[in-house]
Amino acid sequence: MFNKWWDETSKAIIQLGGTSFTERCSLWKVGRLDRNDRDILIEIRNMIGTFDPVPKGVRKICESRILEWDKDNVAQTRAMKRLTEMIELHNVAIAVGPSGCGKSTAIHFIALQLARIQDYDIIIVSSPEEMKNYYDPDSKQIFVMHNVFGASTFEQNKAMKWLEMRKDIKIMLDSNRVKLLVSCKTHVFQQRIVKKIDVLSETSCDFLASNYCLTDDERLNIANLYLTKDEIRLLKSSNAWSQFCFFPLLCQCYSRRKSCNVVDYFKYPIESVSADLSSMESFDQTALATLFLFAVYNNCIKESSLTEITKIEPIHKVISRNFDLKSQLSIQVVKK
Repeated sequence: MFNKWWDETSKAIIQLGGTSFTERCSLWKVGRLDRNDRDILIEIRNMIGTFDPVPKGVRKICESRILEWDKDNVAQTRAMKRLTEMIELHNVAIAVGPSGCGKSTAIHFIALQLARIQDYDIIIVSSPEEMKNYYDPDSKQIFVMHNVFGASTFEQNKAMKWLEMRKDIKIMLDSNRVKLLVSCKTHVFQQRIVKKIDVLSETSCDFLASNYCLTDDERLNIANLYLTKDEIRLLKSSNAWSQFCFFPLLCQCYSRRKSCNVVDYFKYPIESVSADLSSMESFDQTALATLFLFAVYNNCIKESSLTEITKIEPIHKVISRNFDLKSQLSIQVVKK
């Protein structure tokens, strides 16, 4: 938006004052204002306050978070390249995958590239309503949203709001001045209602798909950002190297502590899994109870097991008593 305003203002000045002002306008554009330009600074601040649809507080928070993104170590992956292609072709892309696989890093990196190269304004939002409220048809905007339908589990009210507002969002995206980058966990994205939200469901990149999951070379590039050569050598000689899809998260977490054996840390990622379970415990006890039931059945609940009511119902009752559930854990919930 600044470039547009400056170009139009410079053009008017040159028309009025002559071509001698061309060089001076170019210098003013990149020049630094000081205390002698107090009136100009005040006017600029007033103009920003008048035209910016994003509240000052929200803008300040966005700027702080974006600065943190800029500090992240990033290694390019096939999934990142695919998201970049989608955002250029369709103005929207959704990164889908489990915790720790690199979704957030990918959408942050792409948003930063759009800001640097194409002069997009990054705005972090948490709902389609915020996106609509902060929309500026005269500006190039890239909206970034994490866990679009829920952080730990599927939140139906969020999906319903997207259904309700999908036409408005499509109008914004069709302007070709607005882009949308979002992330979503795999199990949340698989909910049937999500398929009806075509503005998102038709432009997804699955980070676990064979075409986009981490290759051995990509794992090596990520590891080089966080681990020593000796640590990488030890990992590659063990089966821990390619054991988990949340390899990027493990590299980040290990680099912060390095107080244990690197192979053991990657082979038994208790810290990373515990963080996910703690989040689930805080936000969705039903999902945690269902996960506990799968553990009881050694991750192998067959359809026939669900029909053996006399065997499974007592287990449901015991589990329900140990979790904060609105109602007793049912067979219908487990099937979902």
